[in-house]
Amino acid sequence: MVDAEGNLIWVESRGKAVFNSEGRIIKLYGTFQNISQSKLMELETLKAQNLSLMYQNMMDDFAIVAKTDKNGTINYVNDKFCEISKFGRDELVGKNHHILNSGYHSQEFFKNMWNTILAGKTWRSEVCNRAKDGELYWVDTFIAPLFDHNHSIDGFMAIRFDITDKKNLAESLADEREKATIASKMVSMEEMSAGIAHEINNPLAIITGNVDLLRSHIAKEKYDSLPKKLDKISKSVERITKIIKGLKRLSYKANTADLEKVSMKEIMDDTLEFSREMLKSKGIELIVEELPEAEILCHSVEISQVILNLINNARDAIINFEEKWIKIQTFQMHDKLRINVIDSGPGIPPEIKDKIMDSFFTTKEFGKGTGLGLSLSKRIVEEYNGELFISDEHNHTCFSVILPVIKE
Repeated sequence: MVDAEGNLIWVESRGKAVFNSEGRIIKLYGTFQNISQSKLMELETLKAQNLSLMYQNMMDDFAIVAKTDKNGTINYVNDKFCEISKFGRDELVGKNHHILNSGYHSQEFFKNMWNTILAGKTWRSEVCNRAKDGELYWVDTFIAPLFDHNHSIDGFMAIRFDITDKKNLAESLADEREKATIASKMVSMEEMSAGIAHEINNPLAIITGNVDLLRSHIAKEKYDSLPKKLDKISKSVERITKIIKGLKRLSYKANTADLEKVSMKEIMDDTLEFSREMLKSKGIELIVEELPEAEILCHSVEISQVILNLINNARDAIINFEEKWIKIQTFQMHDKLRINVIDSGPGIPPEIKDKIMDSFFTTKEFGKGTGLGLSLSKRIVEEYNGELFISDEHNHTCFSVILPVIKE
C-alpha cells in the first residue's frame, strides 16, 4: 500500500464480509497490520540468499570447492572437484582427502595444516594431489573453518584453484635454466682447458724432475738437498690440489635444498686458482687485492660461476688492447660484501648498457658466446638477495656484485 506521504508499506490484511437476508454483502470489517519491517527483512534475506547462490554459482564455475565435517570427512564437492580428481561424487562424499594423497608432501606438511585450521585460522599452500587415474595435479589451496552458532568449529571449507600448468611451466623454466647454466659452465671450462692443462703440467713437471733428482741424490748419498727437493714437491702437490678443488667446485651441481656457510675468500681463492694461467697465456695481468674472511650463505658453485663469468667477459673485452689487466677488489660494507671486477677497458658503451644483462644479448662473434652469462649471473645473485650491476665509480669497466654476509 501507499500511505498518505507516498511511502510504500506492507500490510497483512484480515477481513470478513457481512451479508443481508438476500445474500448481498452490506459491509466489510477487518484489520490491517503493518508488517513493513518484517517484510523488508524477508526481502533482504531473499536478496542475500539469491546473492549467495549467485556467488556460489560463480565460484563453482572456476574454483574447486569441497566441504568436510570437523573430522575431515567430505560432505560436499562441486563439479570441478570431480572433474579434476576424476572421481565421481559418490566416490568422494563420505571419504576424507587422503584418497587424493600423492605422497609428495611430508606428514609435517599436513600436521601444520591441521594445527592451523583447528586453531580457527585459514590455511593456504600449494598442494600436489593424485587423480583417480594416477595423474598428478597441483592446486592452490585455501582451507577455512566453519563455525556453528556457539562459535565452535563445525567443519571446513576448501577452495582450490588449478595451477598445474603454472607449476609445469616453472619446472620447465627451471630445467631450461639448469641447461643454460651447464652450457655456460661448459663454455667456461672449455675456454680454460688449455690453461688448466698447462697449469697442472707445470707442477707435475716440477714433481717429476725433483723425484728424479731425489733418486740421484739418494744414490750418491747427498742428503743435505733432500728437504729442499721435498718442499718443492709438497708445494707442487698443494698447487695441483687447489686447481682440482676449484674444478670440482665449478663442475659441482648445486642442490637447492642445501645452502652452505662458506668463506668468500675460500670461494675466490678456488675460483682464481685455475684462471691465473689462462689469463697469463693471453698476456693479461690478474691483480687481486686482499680478500676479507666474510662468510655468506650460498651454493659456492653458483658464486664461483658468477665470478668466473665476469672474469671471462673482462678477458674477452680487453683481449686486443695494448694495456691488459683485470683487478679483483673485495671489501665489506656493514652486513654486505662487495666484489668489483675491473678491467682495463674504457667502460660499457651507453647504447648497450641497459640491455647487456638481457638473456641471449651478446657482443661476441657468433659461436663465441651464449649471451647467457651475465643474465644468469644476475639472476643467481638476486636469488641471494644481492645485486649485480655496472658501476660508474671507475674510469674503466667495472661490474659490481653485492651479497649479504652472515652476521657474527
